[in-house]
Amino acid sequence: VVTNNTVLQVLELSKDPRSTEAHFAAMPEHDIVSFATVVKAMIRADRLDRAADYFQRMLTTNLNVDPQLVVSILRLLSARPHSDAAQRLLDLIPRSGFSNDLKLINDTLARLDGLEAKELYFVLMRSIGIAPDPVAINTLCNACAKVGDVSRAEHYFDMLRVFGHTPDLISYNILLAAYDRAGLSDRCFELSDWINSNNVEPDEATFVTLIKAAAGARQPGRVRELLDEAVARVGPSPPLFGVAASALSRLGAFEAMRSCLADTQRLGLTFRRSVVLSVAGAFEPSHPAEAVQLRQIACLQHPYKPEDNRPLNPTELEAIVRIVDQIEVSSEQKLKAALALNDAAAAKDVLRTVDISRLSVAANTNVLKVLELSGDFESTEAHFAAMPEHDVISFATIVKASIRADRLDRAAEYLERMRASNIHVSAELVTSILGLLSSRPHSDAAQRLLDLIPPFNFTEDTGIRRLNDELPHIDGLEAKERYFMLMQSIGV
Repeated sequence: VVTNNTVLQVLELSKDPRSTEAHFAAMPEHDIVSFATVVKAMIRADRLDRAADYFQRMLTTNLNVDPQLVVSILRLLSARPHSDAAQRLLDLIPRSGFSNDLKLINDTLARLDGLEAKELYFVLMRSIGIAPDPVAINTLCNACAKVGDVSRAEHYFDMLRVFGHTPDLISYNILLAAYDRAGLSDRCFELSDWINSNNVEPDEATFVTLIKAAAGARQPGRVRELLDEAVARVGPSPPLFGVAASALSRLGAFEAMRSCLADTQRLGLTFRRSVVLSVAGAFEPSHPAEAVQLRQIACLQHPYKPEDNRPLNPTELEAIVRIVDQIEVSSEQKLKAALALNDAAAAKDVLRTVDISRLSVAANTNVLKVLELSGDFESTEAHFAAMPEHDVISFATIVKASIRADRLDRAAEYLERMRASNIHVSAELVTSILGLLSSRPHSDAAQRLLDLIPPFNFTEDTGIRRLNDELPHIDGLEAKERYFMLMQSIGV
């Protein structure tokens, strides 16, 4: 049965309803999985009458209705217009036994795409006797809020009480966000008064939305009042001060913004980099000196590291360029900014003012990586020679740079030095060497390099996986075959 079910599931996923039905009919026995699979296949093929027939057969065999199947039926039907066939299928679903499966049902509702599908799923839930709980209603309310439909968001908010639920803070925050997105600041403040009068304790999210609403109403004084109230009731936090500083900067309330920034320093809080740069941008036209100072703060509080692998947005890129060109910060900090941009030219300019011996191995290795990626082998080699000490990453970087520059003798010399220093030659470096050599003709220098690769027990090491993972990424059959031969030449 298990094997037949696996075949059935593959056929169903291939969207071949005819083969799915034929295999189901040929199976000597069926269980809940096989019935669930054929029912879903028929719904996907828009053959709802057949889906109902199979569901009815399942009920007559006394198999328990799996809640997962019911959820799948609701999810599939929510993407289709209602019909008599759909209603027949729904009428066959038992009307009880789902009280313990509300989390599964609600999770599926949250994952559905689009408000229309969510609402139809919600209607279908109710049609089979599932009474919605606050989680389901809040999910719909939030979906309405995100598309800016305030009236429908209010409808679902009111529905909480219709089903005997009391709105909680999550419900209030969703409705607040709906009003804020629609630019209805007055309604935000009215709802805030209602929250306070009903003894519901606001949280950080409540105050963040209210501060945004005050900014939308162009009330800088109210922004500051709400920030002070938030600090008193929920405590200071970077998001609160960040949204307040951004709001005050957009409103041009520079004195209030200075006060806000001073409070963050007094409390030891650190803004997100994007917030500081946004505030700096607001200061730029009328207070350029303070804008420069803020960019310096952004740079010092949030050092840029190439290994972060986080893409920088245009505002941040512009700010980094300004930091490097205009701001009096340490050479090491300028170097970090240059490395973040993978700007080899800027890095080389900064290096003229830096004592390399005082940089950490990690910092020197980051410089080496940027120089190597720039294709400047002479500068890469010169920097490697100037480094006071080397680690596995710096050796790997110079070996790869040498191969890319077609200086295979130099690559072999560095690999030999690496082994003489008792530094482990990693499987990752071996993979890179083979990958680079696969696009080059074989030579005595290449063979010398290969002969220096230490023997690996690749059957036990994770290295075999690295080598195999690289093979599909090699371009062209000829290069793939060469890589394959190189693997064998080192004993794989």
